[in-house]
Amino acid sequence: MLDSGKEVHLVVMNTADLLKQAKPQFSSQEEWNLATWSDGQQTFLLATTDNAAALRR
Repeated sequence: MLDSGKEVHLVVMNTADLLKQAKPQFSSQEEWNLATWSDGQQTFLLATTDNAAALRR
């Protein structure tokens, strides 16, 4: 949960199956705000319906 009370989802994937992104990349798809980044052999996707500013924090 974010401070606003909205849900946030974290998905962890194997980096070998994806493109590496060391710095977080932010995007939007319909009502979802997304952040993706890689660290070692894992790639992370963070998604929320809260605003983009909340996701960046």
